[in-house]
Amino acid sequence: MDNATLYLPITFAESYSSLSQKARVTTEPWVVTNISCPNCLGELQPYSSNTKGKDVYCAVCGENFQIKSKKGKFSNKITGAEYQTTRNIFSSEEKPSLMLLHYDLATMKVINLTIIHKSSINEMCIIPRKPLAITARRAGWQGCIIDLSIIPNSAIIKVVENANMISMAVVQEKWRAVNSL
Repeated sequence: MDNATLYLPITFAESYSSLSQKARVTTEPWVVTNISCPNCLGELQPYSSNTKGKDVYCAVCGENFQIKSKKGKFSNKITGAEYQTTRNIFSSEEKPSLMLLHYDLATMKVINLTIIHKSSINEMCIIPRKPLAITARRAGWQGCIIDLSIIPNSAIIKVVENANMISMAVVQEKWRAVNSL
């Protein structure tokens, strides 16, 4: 894969003004087009819009993935969705692995893509945030933080590092090593 494929498809984002919407409509198609399933190297397919906790899945083996994208590097704590929903998703049999996609806003180029293997994400990683105030539009809504500081290094699989694709064969080898633990 050459570096030209590291650019997000910005034509999908032309009708959006929100940066988070632009990221969503460009990063999901980029993953589907450029990344294979790390389990079986099958094709990834998008879930329908608004599917909770899952963005893409493997059409061959059924692995699930949730994509988190950011215009800067990820820290050990990432913003999750609604607390109870997120806990339920990561406690289920079909829990997803996380894909953390870091892109450069000026160039819309993928800089890093890391997969956090689903086996290492548990309820201890899901930290509740303070519920929204009574005066808020969504009063009482409670989000969460996903704490990655307790994830073992063996469960962190790099797919793109410093704008360089890593061979999917190498990614699959690391995935299988985590699966065997």
